[in-house]
Amino acid sequence: HTRYWRDWSSDVCSSDLRSLGKKLDAGIGFHMLKDDVVDYGNKVALYTQAGLLFHFSDKINAGLAIVKPEGVVRSRAGSSVIASSYAMTLGYNPSPSFFAGMEMSFSNNDPTDVLASIRYRYSEIISFKTGFQTMGNTVFAGLGLVSRKIRMDFFVSFNPLLGTSPGLMLAN
Repeated sequence: HTRYWRDWSSDVCSSDLRSLGKKLDAGIGFHMLKDDVVDYGNKVALYTQAGLLFHFSDKINAGLAIVKPEGVVRSRAGSSVIASSYAMTLGYNPSPSFFAGMEMSFSNNDPTDVLASIRYRYSEIISFKTGFQTMGNTVFAGLGLVSRKIRMDFFVSFNPLLGTSPGLMLAN
């Protein structure tokens, strides 16, 4: 059971997660997202997020998630409705060094998107990741480095229309 409240300059959230036994966890969250965009004004979105996590075995997990916006996004540029979105996930984790996962997501306005990836942890410090995403026909690969205080992921992705894009992610 986890309950928290956070305010990260633009996102306020209250959520709850519960274990419903050895094979199932459930969670729900309520969000208010506020964003200030130059020349467009403030926009505010309220939405609810709910999910289930199934533990089929100690190596195989699956999840279902729903994000349901409440109302519309309002800004100086006008109002627009945000579409609901849905996701199904499957993860296979046969060892601490290897993980394979797939997420299939769709919303009311977009075609189904599939994201699949594998991660291999070579050592406590070095990991590799590769995968693809069907929306945008994108493939990616990356190298992760971990120290005691920071994690750095260097990656590159390729999209047929946009070409090659490098990236860097920092986390603590």
